[in-house]
Amino acid sequence: MSRTKKSLWAIVMIVVFLVVPLNWYIARYSMERAESFEVLVANPQHQLLIATQGSEYKDAVVASLLAQMKGMPVSIKVIDISGLPAVDTNDWDALLILHTWEQWRAPEVVEQFIDRSAPAVIDKVIVHTTSGNGESAMEGIDAITSASLITDVSANVSLIVQRINQLFK
Repeated sequence: MSRTKKSLWAIVMIVVFLVVPLNWYIARYSMERAESFEVLVANPQHQLLIATQGSEYKDAVVASLLAQMKGMPVSIKVIDISGLPAVDTNDWDALLILHTWEQWRAPEVVEQFIDRSAPAVIDKVIVHTTSGNGESAMEGIDAITSASLITDVSANVSLIVQRINQLFK
C-alpha cells in the first residue's frame, strides 16, 4: 500500500473514531424539547414562568414543583428554553430556568437571555443547572446545581420553592 493510501486510511480511521463516539454521546445525552402548557388559577397573586428542557429529571422537577404549588394563588406557564427570546420578563414575578450544561457551557439561548436581562430582572430569575459532575454553572449566576439524579428531585425542588417564596414576598 502506498504512503498516500496509508495516510488517507489513517485519516479516515481517526475521523471514524472521533465522529462515532461524538454522535453516540449527542444522541444519548442531548435534551429533548419540552412541551409548553399552562396551569392557570382564578385571581392569581403571582405569575411564574418555567423554561426547561425535556428530560426525565427535568420533567420530574417540574411535576414535583407543580404538585407543591398546587392550591397557591400562582399561575404557571411552562415553555421550552428555545422560547426564552420571546419572553417579556415584565410579565412574570419569577422565572425558573432548568437547563443542562452542554459542551462545557449553558445552552446559548440561556446565556443570551441572561446577558440581555437587566440586573433587576436577574434578581427574579432562578437557574437550576444540571451537569455530569453536578457542579457546573454560569459564572456570576447563583444557580442551584446538581447532576440529573431522580433521587435529588425532592431536595432540589425544596430549594427552588424556597427561592420562589422569597421572590413572592
